[in-house]
Amino acid sequence: MIPEHRLTFNAAFSPATYQAMLADIDQQLPGQLDFRVAETPVFVPAGLRDKLIAAGESIINVIERPDFKELTEGAIPPHQRVPNEDDRPEFLTFDFAVCRDENGELEPQLIEMQGFPSLYAFQSWLPGEFRRHYPISDAVSPFIEVADFDSYQEQMRQFILAGEPAEQVILLELFPKKQKTRIDFFLSNQLWGVKAVCITQIQRVGRELFYENNGELIKIKRIYNRVIFDELAQHPELNLSFDLTQDVDVTWVGHPNWFFRISKYTLPLLQGPFVPPSHFLSALTTYPEDLHNYVLKPLFSFAGARAPARNRR
Repeated sequence: MIPEHRLTFNAAFSPATYQAMLADIDQQLPGQLDFRVAETPVFVPAGLRDKLIAAGESIINVIERPDFKELTEGAIPPHQRVPNEDDRPEFLTFDFAVCRDENGELEPQLIEMQGFPSLYAFQSWLPGEFRRHYPISDAVSPFIEVADFDSYQEQMRQFILAGEPAEQVILLELFPKKQKTRIDFFLSNQLWGVKAVCITQIQRVGRELFYENNGELIKIKRIYNRVIFDELAQHPELNLSFDLTQDVDVTWVGHPNWFFRISKYTLPLLQGPFVPPSHFLSALTTYPEDLHNYVLKPLFSFAGARAPARNRR
């Protein structure tokens, strides 16, 4: 979307250079990449960047309302409510479509949102791989409000660990080695020292949690949560020592309740130029006349599935 950077990149692109970049990624992270990587970065102009920031801040203003928890209590299924919820979400991810307004200017329009981690390690690492294989100017950067890759990683490491020893902070997932997002788990371990541990490997002793590492039981103090209840529900055969809803002595970075609170359930609470009007169907007394311009989203489905799967990248 920035013509000079787009033209420079396109001139350097070829299927061979793209395949060389993928081969380089596989050499560095063998067998970890299990999804398609876009052939090109997106060069976002300053005007659109500023609108994206403004759109995000307008949503955050709603989440910061003192009555937000009260308004979203119905979002959390009673049998999936996790104790010790914190006062605010640790993670926010907003999905926007890039549209043109009535004047032909680029603008974002909100599609989806989640209070759950995305691929924060991989997404910060990948731009460096593009720079290694293509002539990308230093005038553009994937980082906002941090200087560079190293500064971002240091802030994330401090944020995830919160002063705890890295071996006592785990990335919790279900079957992490089988997930398509495992490349992010691998990099999270490389960059922040956080080991991905399957929930089936957690041992609970009273209010304490442990995992085994090199034959030694390690006490868990903090959980970087990547488990989604709906995926656990697809495996009723699991006999878990810890099932997330138990009251245990850990702190969460990414408390599970926020996955439900910040979701489609939040959309009707939002207003503004970058948020399409949304309504709870049960609250409508009449239907909009231009009903063909609306879509119906099942409230408690994720990733477009009626039998919920993942609402993540």
